[in-house]
Amino acid sequence: MKLLSIPVLIGLLLVSVASGDVIHMKDGRKIEGTVVEKTDAKVVVQTKFGVSEFKASEVDRIEKKSTPKEEYKQRMAEAKGDADALYKVYIWAKGNGLASDAKRALREVVKADPDHENARKLLGYVKFEDRWVTESEKERLVVEAERKEMEAKGLVRFKGEWVTKEEKERLENEAKGLVLVDGKWVNKREYERAAKDREQARERAEKRAQGLFEVNGKWVAKAEAEAFYADLNNPYRADGENVYLYTNKGIDFGDKMLVGAEAAYRDAAQLFGREPEGGKKLHVFVVATLEDFNSLGNAFNADEQSSNFYEFGTPWLPENDQGFDLVTVTQYNQADSLTELYVRHAVAEQFVRRLIGPEAADPAPRWFVDGVSAYLSRFNTPKLYSWSRDRLLSLGGILKLKNHFRSYQPNEQYILGGGILIAWLKSGEAPEEVAKEFESAMAAVAEGKKVSKAFRGFEKALTKAEDSFRDHAEM
Repeated sequence: MKLLSIPVLIGLLLVSVASGDVIHMKDGRKIEGTVVEKTDAKVVVQTKFGVSEFKASEVDRIEKKSTPKEEYKQRMAEAKGDADALYKVYIWAKGNGLASDAKRALREVVKADPDHENARKLLGYVKFEDRWVTESEKERLVVEAERKEMEAKGLVRFKGEWVTKEEKERLENEAKGLVLVDGKWVNKREYERAAKDREQARERAEKRAQGLFEVNGKWVAKAEAEAFYADLNNPYRADGENVYLYTNKGIDFGDKMLVGAEAAYRDAAQLFGREPEGGKKLHVFVVATLEDFNSLGNAFNADEQSSNFYEFGTPWLPENDQGFDLVTVTQYNQADSLTELYVRHAVAEQFVRRLIGPEAADPAPRWFVDGVSAYLSRFNTPKLYSWSRDRLLSLGGILKLKNHFRSYQPNEQYILGGGILIAWLKSGEAPEEVAKEFESAMAAVAEGKKVSKAFRGFEKALTKAEDSFRDHAEM
């Protein structure tokens, strides 16, 4: 058998797909295949057994036949629009090895008869709610139907399960380490700590009714306890609902100062409309002398001890292993009543810091923190307002607001100036634009978000309304 040239082979491949022939030989044989080459001398035929070459003189005639592809097109044209006839074309195409054409015929079947069951099933459709859909669409519809049914029952999806909204809330909060107490979700560790505190407070109350106080794990008489607590390294701790008040000035003094501290906490919570997150109590030290004040400041690694208003925020672990994430320190000043003002200021200042976070990257301006603290400790009652305003005037009054904001220093003049400014804002007499900016600034502090941005607009509005402020404050 002769080898065929590459052009002939390429022609063979192409023609074998395009046509079909029957070669009638003069000796009576019939050879089915594809004529690849025909000349006066020879005829080359591709059959299913290979390539054969015959002399032209041996061939009687060549009968041209339609290829399966050509017959498929003819059958489809004749069956157009007739679902049953098209389905027969599918069967014929499938039997003649035309898989893709067979599938094309099925699609024409469902166009002619959308409810043709056999064609639908062969194309992968299933019946769902009286209509034909694909398996994937059915799965989606089943999921959607389930969702509507469950939501109609008031259920929500949680981790692949349908649960009630209450159950979802419970699971989410428990995953966060929270427990439900009196209808509120609270930090489990903080709740357990608070429960332990309550139990210890109950025990202390019982012992105090007997005239006993705890010192180093032992219950002793008051005189012995007072001597122990006078040491700054072992201060007395008055335990409030929201504040731990430490002092080396005596048990009765500590209990008295705690009352004002708790009141200041409640006033601050009312002012901002929320409390710091986490349920942590505030830590406030009230020391007996300036020397104690400086010693404690040094222990906290504070960089300034000259002002009783300064807040120490450096973490510190004293010998008795009480950890503080934020501590405010003040000292006894002349009388209990004056000292209580400082305590209220210290509580308010720490409250604001905790709202945003002790080490927040975007804290509230210091003038605002001190101003709110001065307002809550001095300017929110008529009697103290007048007394504090007169004191501010004696110090030279409040500076131009632009200077007050830009060159702020934590001394008495600046602090009192901030307090009277907050009092004006709370009076309801500030212009509408200023009141709106004040509200935005308060919200930013309460939420701990975009604080700097809020205060830029707030300070700008205050500066524009300076005359109105000074008329109100008579500055």
